[in-house]
Amino acid sequence: LAATAPCPLVVVPHEARAAALEGGAGAGRVLLGLHPEETPDEVVAFAFEAAHHRGAPLEAVTAFRLPPQPAGPVVAPAPALQVPPTLPLADDTEAFVREADREQEERLRPFVARRPEVELVRTVVPADAAGLLVEGSRDAGLLVVGRHHRHRFGSLLVGSVAHAVLHHAHCPVAVVPPVAPV
Repeated sequence: LAATAPCPLVVVPHEARAAALEGGAGAGRVLLGLHPEETPDEVVAFAFEAAHHRGAPLEAVTAFRLPPQPAGPVVAPAPALQVPPTLPLADDTEAFVREADREQEERLRPFVARRPEVELVRTVVPADAAGLLVEGSRDAGLLVVGRHHRHRFGSLLVGSVAHAVLHHAHCPVAVVPPVAPV
């Protein structure tokens, strides 16, 4: 259903159902998995609306992988000709984080303008997105992720991050489909 539903679908893991029955589930914050260049507006808007209706803060999480760095010396025909790899500069990581932070802020700006009452917490880190969201779901009330557009061969894809959080999240997960192209 998460791959084919034409509307947002909320999957509640067993752990969250049991907590709700015991009265232990609080509203918690809304956690949004955000890729600034790929996450459709519908996903971001859903997260802002969910936070607004719950009266809870919204944490937008953008996680990214750093470009790979060489791990060892470059192999040469003779040991004397081996060259050690260039070490990554400390500024490289900071530059990637600054750029990702700028992209996230720019992407969220119109939604913040529409819902200024929603407390927004922005998180931008070099990390595994799925792992970071699953860990964050431990104390969240709702985790919001998007779903990929229809694949050119006709199948629908949930996406690797959505797939991982659907299987491992500790709170309800809302999978929001993109609007079908007209």
